[in-house]
Amino acid sequence: MNALEDRVRAQLLAERQAAAPPPDLEAQLLYALHRSEVPARRAGIFRQVVLAAAVVGFASLVAFGFSRLQSRPAPAGHAIPTASASESTSATPTVSASGSVSPSATAIAAARPATADELTAMVGAGKPGAERDLGIRDCGSSQPGPGNDCFAVPSPKRGTIGTEAGYFLGARFGSGCWVYLYHDSGGWHYVNVRCGQATGYAPTVGADDQVYVTGCANTRTTPGLGSPVVDCLPNGTVVHLTNGPAYSDGKLWWRLQGHGWMAHDFLISPA
Repeated sequence: MNALEDRVRAQLLAERQAAAPPPDLEAQLLYALHRSEVPARRAGIFRQVVLAAAVVGFASLVAFGFSRLQSRPAPAGHAIPTASASESTSATPTVSASGSVSPSATAIAAARPATADELTAMVGAGKPGAERDLGIRDCGSSQPGPGNDCFAVPSPKRGTIGTEAGYFLGARFGSGCWVYLYHDSGGWHYVNVRCGQATGYAPTVGADDQVYVTGCANTRTTPGLGSPVVDCLPNGTVVHLTNGPAYSDGKLWWRLQGHGWMAHDFLISPA
């Protein structure tokens, strides 16, 4: 830092010396006045005018020297800092992929853990449908195991509530299962179930999943078929789920980080 300051001071001194007037400027001016044909009674006034002009010229030269110094590029290794992209502002607001700007008929709630009462109602509505689709029986008082492939809800129960929709955790022999439901004035209603041993086979908030589609699947600003399309993701795209499920237009929807909302059908592995 001291070396940089010394270089700047040296540059300033050089600029000032280059812009400095001759040391005998006043003597030269007096000599010119003495040789001029200006009457004696006006010599004093003329001398003051010329001296003032000389002072103004000197000040202009000094100012020019400073402006040149300021316009020089910074020495190597000492670049002038600039505002980062995160500090810049935009005069035009944009619509985020999460759809927070676009209005919807139902306010989108943040996903939260289901209460004990909600879990009881969800399991009661979803368990029979899950057992039917999986083709296995209820475990009852037993547990899934070799020779006993049945459906059970582990204790303590685990479930998540979104917007007029939710899901809870079940199990069968060798894998966990997620059971999905929607909610209306009539209560909870079963949608479907998926079981697997790793992430990516069924959507859950806070986890990665992948897109299952022929061609590409639309994402939208808000849950609903009438919402503007944000993107179209091809089959196999890995996505991260940040909210959901939300029930709209007869479908469950999930919010994907950086992409908007996608219908449940494209985020669940084929049965």
